[in-house]
Parts: sequence; C-alpha cells; structure tokens
Amino acid sequence: LTLLLCNSDTTVGEISSRSFTMTFYAMTHVHVALATDYNSIRAKLSKRPHSTRLNTRGLSLRCAYSDPDSYHKSEADYNSLRRGVLGALAAAGFVCSTSRPTGSTFSAADKMLVANAATMIGEPVTDPRVLLRNALPVSLEGSPLVELDNQLRALAGGMSAKRSAAGSRSIVQSDTLLEGVAAVDAQALSVGLRKATSFANNKADQILEGIPPCNRPAAQRLLDQLTAGLSAFEQSAGRMNLQTLVHTQNDLLNVSGQLQSLMVEDVFVPEEYKNLPVLKGRAVVEITLYDDDRPGQENVVTVVLDGLNAPLTAGNFLDLVQKKFYNGMPVQRADGFVVQTGESAKISGRKIPMEVRFEGEQDITYGYTKDDLGFLRKQVVLPFNSQGTLAMARDEFDSNSADTQIFFLNRESEVTPSGTNVLDGNYAVFGYVVENQDAVSRLSVGDKIKSIDIKYGVDRFSASS
Repeated sequence: LTLLLCNSDTTVGEISSRSFTMTFYAMTHVHVALATDYNSIRAKLSKRPHSTRLNTRGLSLRCAYSDPDSYHKSEADYNSLRRGVLGALAAAGFVCSTSRPTGSTFSAADKMLVANAATMIGEPVTDPRVLLRNALPVSLEGSPLVELDNQLRALAGGMSAKRSAAGSRSIVQSDTLLEGVAAVDAQALSVGLRKATSFANNKADQILEGIPPCNRPAAQRLLDQLTAGLSAFEQSAGRMNLQTLVHTQNDLLNVSGQLQSLMVEDVFVPEEYKNLPVLKGRAVVEITLYDDDRPGQENVVTVVLDGLNAPLTAGNFLDLVQKKFYNGMPVQRADGFVVQTGESAKISGRKIPMEVRFEGEQDITYGYTKDDLGFLRKQVVLPFNSQGTLAMARDEFDSNSADTQIFFLNRESEVTPSGTNVLDGNYAVFGYVVENQDAVSRLSVGDKIKSIDIKYGVDRFSASS
C-alpha cells in the first residue's frame, strides 16, 4: 500500500480510511529519513509537551492537550504522544518525499494529503470554536487575529480545567476548552489579561488593515468592545465566581470570532433564493432553557450561527428567533442521539434548500445532499463533530424541505462518530453550542426554550438577500 501511494496516481480518497490509518500506524515503526531527527523531537517534547511545533521540510504539525501537566506522569503517556508525532511525520515525509527534490515546495494536492493524514492519525477536532475557525472561507494565515484568539484562549492558564470527552484533543487541535473550571490562578489570569490587552491595542491597526474596507467600521466597534471588556475583566476578575469567569472569557472569544468573520467581504447567495432571509456573517445567540417541572431552574447556552457557510439556513433560524417563534417551544425529541424541537402548527410558510459547503470548494452547494451527489468521502467544513452541533431537520426523502424544526447533536453514537459521520453533508449544520454544552445533553422531552436572545451579528442579517 505504501508503494502504491508513493508511485502511482492513487489518491487518499480511493483508499479506505481504515487501511490508510493502519498504514500510517505501521510507519511509526519504520526508520524514515527526516530532516528533524528523533533526539531533536524528544528534546522539544520534553520542554513543552503541551504545545510542540515540529517542522520537517516545510511541514508543520502541532500537538496540544487540555491538561498539559499530566503528560509526563507515565511512560505510557509519553510513548503514546511520541508515536502520534512520529507517525504523522513519518506519514507525511514518506508519502510526500518520493521523487521530490530537497527544498521543493508542496503542491496543493500534497497539502491536502498531509491534512487528511494528520486528521486520520489523531482524534477528530471536536472543539466548536476550532471547527468554526477552520471553517472560515478565507485564510487567517499571517493575521494577528489568530494570535489574539490564541491569547484569549490561553487565559485558561489562569483557570484549571477538568479534562472531558468533549475536550478531547488531536494532532490538529491545539486549543483548550474552558468548561468545568476547577480553580483560579489569579496571578496567571491577570498576566494573561494584560498581555491580551496589550496585544489588541498594539495590533489594532494591523487587524483593521486585513479586514475589507466595507467591514472596518464594524471591526473597529468590536475592537473597542474587546479592549474595554479585557480591561473590565482584569479589574473585576478577583470578585467573580468561576461560572462568571468562564462566561466572561467566552464572551471575549465571541467578539474575537466576530472579528474573524468580518474578514469575509461578502457571501454569495444564488438569485433564486433572494426572497429568503439571509445571514451574511456569523451571529451569537443565547438560548435560555428551563424544565417545566422545576420553575426557576434555568440554563443558558451560547450558540454561534455560521452564516458564512450556511447563510440561508442560519438566516431562516435568525428570522424565526426575531419573531419569537421558539419562545416557549417544548423539546419534542431527546433520545441520547439528538435533541429536537421546532415542530409546530405555526408553520413559517417557506422551505429552506439543503445547504452545505465541502472542503476545498469555493462555492456553497445548494439543493443536494452529500449522498445525492455521491460524495461518499468528501468532507464538509461544518461537520457533526461537536456536542451541541446545531442543524435543520427535514423530511427523509426531500432534501429541500427544512422549515422550522432544528436539532442538536447530543453526543457521539454508533452512527455519529466524529470524522466519519452519516449525518455530515446530509443535514444542514448552521451553528455550534460554544458554551454550556452539557445543558443540551440534560434536556428531556417536555423541557422548554424560554427565550433566544441575539447578542452579536444582527447587523449581518437581512430579511431577504
């Protein structure tokens, strides 16, 4: 199989994922000539096992984990990390080195091959914010927004987080979930806040230069809001409880995410759908949930709606939110697989076409599912990888029948494993729960949506495109 990959036109998509993964695992035990030798790798891992960047002939892979201090506690953990790193390096070096002069650059096909390889070796990305950042239709390479986002996420260094299944990490996933905070390091948090504030102030002009002129006024308002929020956070952090700390940090990340979305100048929507509501950007909403049997006990979940990759689906939902359609709506299905609501005699009177963007495609695909098109191995930019993935329900045999019914992915099951999901590309994903995911999994039939409030992004919404 290795020789086949290296000496023919066979592509990754023509070989089963299982066979490909097994080949890469076998390569971890093969001595391959790499520009970075093993001793150098081990030295780097020993210094920073939780955030290690390794380079070989232009390839850069980053490994990180949500609980960095635990990864030298046993030889087994260290060996597991070593095998993962060497496996990725070996796979990329072995596959991409054939008949390629030293120092030459990778082609687009090579880069896609390496990206697929890294995903197969590690666990799929499950962090919703990372999924959203990866799904941006424009590249963030070289943008200070990446470092700003990383610094805001690094504030977790001042809040010790418990590792959970929802926070599992992979070789291509480098960030830390902030849910389940156990303790606060006030000094580390204060240092992180000052560092992020300084960076935002110093890089403000550069950030604005990277944003299309039509979006710069909105970006300036968000930057002002971000710096004011950081300053207020630093002044009051010592008086906040853990829940408030996490919520405040998530709100700063929401602002950062909105800034990233403004790098996209416009979102194309076909003329035939011009009469439908549209969200040409991203929006943040807060959904207040309560158990009808226990009045007064409420949970608020934060959801990012992605109108960059699903403008009609997200626009339809936001239109219904503005009309308070979901207020008081009960949960109608909660089976450990999905949590579904939105079925009502109050129909919206419109149908929303199937809407999905595939990786590597510039345009959004309308009217057809992944199965309709026969794209069995093609990946989508908004996968059902994260607990709380938000999508539209539809009739089983009509791809263009979505109206008001929505569902949240509850958790992984036999048919919804992250990365190889039968739902991907067959139901339109338009958002992710980014805060308080566990509140979704606790919902049962009869629980209700009390209200949905729009926090950011309403300026990117219009009743028609």
